[in-house]
Amino acid sequence: MPVDTTEITRTSRLVAELTGTPVQPNKAVVGANAFAHGGAMQQEGVLKDRASYEIMRPEDVGLAESRIVLTARSGRGAFRHRLARLGLKTNQRSEDASWDRFLRIADTKPEVTDDDLRAIVGGAESASHQGKSSDADAHVADALRHLIFG
Repeated sequence: MPVDTTEITRTSRLVAELTGTPVQPNKAVVGANAFAHGGAMQQEGVLKDRASYEIMRPEDVGLAESRIVLTARSGRGAFRHRLARLGLKTNQRSEDASWDRFLRIADTKPEVTDDDLRAIVGGAESASHQGKSSDADAHVADALRHLIFG
């Protein structure tokens, strides 16, 4: 009888729930970080050719897709990729301002979230349209404070 590999992740989570033993995040194949990519070189490689860093496809084990984790070690290519996936369009000027804000935020937390990116790009767009970067910086800082501290 053939094994349906697309059920591996779901089965692993079910066993973890039934036994009360959580799956370690870095566990091969089924851990939360199994298909997460955080370093600039690795991210660029995965974006160009997934097979360069993944010996199997996440879909083959029941996961939707790989995950690009935005951190202080991420490159601009991964940053652009995530903006595009979120539908956040920027011109060169606002992208440069957003990238600078991203780097400052990334230095303060383990991962930059999609909500962080929306706040960052929203602030950069305001700055490029108004020419008032200090007002935009204050807006982004307030939005991020709200996201982080509630």
